[in-house]
Amino acid sequence: MPGLLFLFYLSDVSKNPFQLVKDSHLWSHKHDSEIYLSDHFVQENYKQDIISFPLKKGSLILCNIHAVHRAEPFKDNNYSRETLLFQVDQVGANNIGHGETNLVNTEFIDRLTPEIMNYLGFGYKTDYPAFPNTSVATMTTQDIITLQRKLLPLTLQAIAKNFALNLLPGEAIIQIKRLLWNLKKKQINRTKIKESE
Repeated sequence: MPGLLFLFYLSDVSKNPFQLVKDSHLWSHKHDSEIYLSDHFVQENYKQDIISFPLKKGSLILCNIHAVHRAEPFKDNNYSRETLLFQVDQVGANNIGHGETNLVNTEFIDRLTPEIMNYLGFGYKTDYPAFPNTSVATMTTQDIITLQRKLLPLTLQAIAKNFALNLLPGEAIIQIKRLLWNLKKKQINRTKIKESE
């Protein structure tokens, strides 16, 4: 079954880079009964064939899904690597159960055609576990604190806004929006005047 893996580095990656085993797409089918090969197995049998990709932010790695690949194993609970990874596989009657559950916000799909639904795997059962296993439980304490600092003000702002919208009549809301828009416009004009001086 053909497929491609796309990996975008959203930060510079020097530690824990993407790795693959050279020419493994030619023999990986021998291990089809296993979803993932262990790091120990790869190290013991293919150490000399491992290629690492430490690259800059904005880099794209594109590879055959049948290449044995991983992130370089290492232990550092304070390090985080920012990446965007997705995989496109051929799905259909011959590949039932292949792939991970697809989480798609359909709000961003303008025209949901049968071809797009097929491409996204709608209606196909998937048996693979999500990988890597990521959740709040796998985040560092510092990352959780940083996330909460960002979310708390936004949550309080949303609560206050909903509260105000439910209490105020519609005309008052429109007047407030006009007032805020005019204040913002005046601020922009003052900034332009200062920049031109």
